[in-house]
This record gives sequence, structure tokens and C-alpha cells, in this order.
Amino acid sequence: ANTVGNAPNHLSDNRGYVAKQGDWLYYVTGNGYRYLMKMKTDGSSQQMVDQHESGHICLNVVGDWIYFCGNGLWRVRTDGSGKELMSTLNAWFLFVVGDTGYFAVEGIGDYTLYKIDLITGKTSVLKSSVQNLRYMAVQNDTLLYIGNFALYALQLRTGQEELIAALPDVWSILLQDNTLYYTAANGRLYALEYTRSDTPVPLFTAPQTTLIFYSPYQNGTLGFWPGSDAVGRPSTQTLAGKTGSWPSSIQADVGKGFYTFDNENVYFFTQEQVFCRARADGTDLHRLSQ
Repeated sequence: ANTVGNAPNHLSDNRGYVAKQGDWLYYVTGNGYRYLMKMKTDGSSQQMVDQHESGHICLNVVGDWIYFCGNGLWRVRTDGSGKELMSTLNAWFLFVVGDTGYFAVEGIGDYTLYKIDLITGKTSVLKSSVQNLRYMAVQNDTLLYIGNFALYALQLRTGQEELIAALPDVWSILLQDNTLYYTAANGRLYALEYTRSDTPVPLFTAPQTTLIFYSPYQNGTLGFWPGSDAVGRPSTQTLAGKTGSWPSSIQADVGKGFYTFDNENVYFFTQEQVFCRARADGTDLHRLSQ
């Protein structure tokens, strides 16, 4: 069973519309993302878990529970039973690690970062008055966030916070292990190790400005979104510099995100809301949902 509810790259810009535990995939569909579904990774045993009129966002699956945001912080068992409201706060950027949840709430002009004990339901403030919150992730007892045009690392055990780097022009961000990959307004791709205070390292000129996935495939493959269209096909570039593009026959819906649960596959939705997977280079396409 999972001890971490979902991966950081699935929960920030991708909004956590898909999560995985063991052989099961959990995903949302329908208008307003009101239907929470599950199926086996081979596409079998498709069934509905929950219907929620405010939608399901930021899915986290830990053990028997699915946690999600939808006009409050909720949870429901993986078999669809025991649904309950954990907090009336309008949570966003939800990350579940063990028995603790971390999330942000938007106020008037700023955000407040919270944690919640998922056994007692007690919430407490981690950080207030965060302006321009652009990114948030929890990894290795560290809460990373980009706010006030800079990257900060908040140590969850001690409460100590460190300014890692000023990032005034970040466009899109992905996290892999201890490295943040991000594109900037100048069109360059950068790598920044948040455990070190080095200046971010420029890698190459990105084929597009919007990062959508990182896959370990071919020793590191980054996916980029072409332009501002809602439907299209990703372009790719490996960390070694090899560029590519997915086949034109694949028309993916960027609004529902791209998800990497293993070493080579990317999960995504088509324009017709069919749930699919393909290798990070766009080959070996499988349609999973009906």
C-alpha cells in the first residue's frame, strides 16, 4: 500500500486527476470531474467509486483511503464506502504522507499553508501570507514551495525555512528526486538541486515553455506542451539532448494532465476523455478506459 498519496508532478500543475496504488488506477471523469473511477492497470474491472458534485481534485491514495479536494478536504474508502468531510477549508495542492496531509488555502491576495492530522482531523498553520504561490510539493520531510518569486524549503520536522533561490520568471516546474527542472520566460530549461545552494544550471533551450512530464525513460525524458491549444501531442527532449514528438494520431487533453507511474509509461486522456497510456516517446499506445 502507498505511504505517499501521489507524486509531486501529478499534484501541482496536473491537479492530481489520476493516482495509483498497487495494480489499481484511480481517476476522475465527467463534467466538473464529479465521477471518481477505478480500474486495474490493464484496463479491466472499471467501476465507479464516488460521485461528488464539487468534483475530485488532487487525488491521494494511501491504504484504504482516497483523499481529495472538492469544496473542502474529503476522503472515501477505495471501495466507495465511508465518505467523510475532513476539513471545511477550501484545500488546494493537497499532499498526503502517511497520516498527515499538507495543503494550501487561497485568501485575499495570498495563501496559507496547512497540515492536518488525518486521524484526529486537527489542522495547524505551517506558513501564512505566501504571495504568488506557484508550486508546492512534499518530499523527504521537506515542504518545497515557490512563492514571492522564490523557491523555499520548509523542514517539516524542525519548522526551519531556507531560501533556496530567487526565481522571478519561472514558467513551469517538475520535480525528480532532489532536482527541480523548470522553464523560464527566456525559453531555457534549468536544473536546480534544492538540497544545494548552487545557482540553477541552464541545460538547453526548451522546445516549448510548458513542461508536462518527466520520465526516467531513456535516462531521462522531458515532455513539453506545444503552444496554448487544449488538445494536441507532446514534444519531447531527453536530458542527453535528443528531441522528438509524439505521433500526430495521439490527440491528448493537456487539461487533465500527464502521469508517470513507472519507468517508461505516461498516462493521459484523449480529447474524447479516453484514458490511455504510451511510452514517454509516444510509442506503444494502449487505450485503457471505454
